[in-house]
Amino acid sequence: GARSPVAQLRLEARGSGALAMRALPQTVLPGAGPIQSRLQARFELELAAAGNRIGPVHLIVAGLVAMLLASGFVSNLLGFGPITSFFLGLLAGLGAAALMLRWAQQRYRRKFLDFLPDAVDMVARGVKAGLMPMDSLRFVASEIPEPVGSEFQKALREMDLGVEMTEAL
Repeated sequence: GARSPVAQLRLEARGSGALAMRALPQTVLPGAGPIQSRLQARFELELAAAGNRIGPVHLIVAGLVAMLLASGFVSNLLGFGPITSFFLGLLAGLGAAALMLRWAQQRYRRKFLDFLPDAVDMVARGVKAGLMPMDSLRFVASEIPEPVGSEFQKALREMDLGVEMTEAL
């Protein structure tokens, strides 16, 4: 079946230390409607902003555990009825999944920003030392730890496919 394009997050550092997002092509399930496609695209963006280190299974497990704990707490200790306990547990489960995702995103951004200055410095030193920019980028991609190294590797793959350096970075 036909696949429709959706966006995937690409983190870019700005001079102020803030991260910006740039869309890259991605695919969705065939037969997905426009609302489902947009929701799936948004979900993929959120997971990509966390470095794809957690997935739907992690979020579902965290949500279910929080839902069960919250439902048990409000029904057994606070004396709420089963319907109220269920809905309060559902809210707790959704909140726990959202908090877990936000925590993973913040952790990824923090790691990215911790290593980015070193990567930029290495590129600049390599170019000053006479290396071609691509060679300097390849060196950085192999030497800088995750997540910056893998982002440089992705940019290099894009440049190998003909994407301009300024756009790939």
